[in-house]
Amino acid sequence: MSDFAYREHAVRSLNMRQLIFPPTSTYAWECGGLPQSIESLSIDEVIDYHKEFYSYNNLTLILIGAYDECPAAIFSVLDGLDDEISAAPPPLSRPMPPMLPKWSKGRKDFLFASEKSQTGSMTFAWEGPPAEDIETRVALEMLIDYLKTDQGSPLRKRFTHRPVPIAGGIEFGLLNYIPAAIVLSFTEVPFVAYISHAAAAAATP
Repeated sequence: MSDFAYREHAVRSLNMRQLIFPPTSTYAWECGGLPQSIESLSIDEVIDYHKEFYSYNNLTLILIGAYDECPAAIFSVLDGLDDEISAAPPPLSRPMPPMLPKWSKGRKDFLFASEKSQTGSMTFAWEGPPAEDIETRVALEMLIDYLKTDQGSPLRKRFTHRPVPIAGGIEFGLLNYIPAAIVLSFTEVPFVAYISHAAAAAATP
């Protein structure tokens, strides 16, 4: 997880989620844990957590493939687990409350270790449609593709494909949260003001 914790994209994503979701939402946490949290755990805490949450009563089994010719063999193995399933503790309720967003206007600046010293990233996020609103989601995905997919798209012409780029890259998409999130990120954004950046670029032979 240490590599994940120090990658620019991952750091940006976690900070964005912590800004728009409350601490009671699972979206505001890193599912694999952060290095400083993992390093503070004892072996007994890891074992106890595994015993509590990794039980057969929390298992979902999905069978995929051409197994029609031997279903009996598959289910005979599963039948052998009946005693272990019966001995397992009762199914657990959600360890955290439902994932209710707290969408509101906010801003967060953060620093992290990086080999880049002259550029950074910027991310903007808006609340998207609910999961069941398929028509709106598809329409948004089509609009996003039009705005950023190829070199002649409006966002790339405005920000990256110009004599003096405002950003080096664009990431734009609809993330499948509940509700969805519309997320627009600019990468390799110069720290200096755009006017100063443009003047320096113009003076470069």
